[in-house]
Amino acid sequence: MLFEHCFTGENGKAIPAGSYTVGPNFLVEQDGRKGSTSEVPVSVRSAAECDLPRIMEIERRSFPTRKQWDYGDFQEALKDLFFVFVNGEISGFLIAHCWEKENRGIILRIAVHPDCRGRGIATRLIESAIGAFREMDIREVGIDVKIVKGGAIQLYERVGFRIIRGIPMDEDNTMSDENGSYYMMKMDISKK
Repeated sequence: MLFEHCFTGENGKAIPAGSYTVGPNFLVEQDGRKGSTSEVPVSVRSAAECDLPRIMEIERRSFPTRKQWDYGDFQEALKDLFFVFVNGEISGFLIAHCWEKENRGIILRIAVHPDCRGRGIATRLIESAIGAFREMDIREVGIDVKIVKGGAIQLYERVGFRIIRGIPMDEDNTMSDENGSYYMMKMDISKK
């Protein structure tokens, strides 16, 4: 499935899907090396509303029903979305928010289609978000992750996050896999 019709340049003409990085106000064509992850051509760009059906599919396949965002949540977050394209199809997304006055940001949601996992897509999304935060002079980025998500914790540590503290979610104030306890993780990006 291609989404070529979703992207338009400043002149109103369609921009073909391909190896591009698009930020809130820019479009940069990339060479094959920079636009690839694990030998699969990948590009990261901001979202358009017509991308939401594919995002909703990834959401449904990535999170339990009771934890899923709805269409309105994604519409509201469009300004903060980053996407990865693999062979012209959206394969993952990242939603982040920042508080520029406080120089901090938070990654709210990240998901990669189950058929596309293990290819470095989540890493690429996080790196793109960190790059955008740096351009906005954000100094600190946070992410919360459930303690049962060992693979996600390792990924976040590999890209530079560190665990700040655990948040227990039961009456005994203990960290447990079953009770939804999570870690707060942070990255200081002003030093890099």
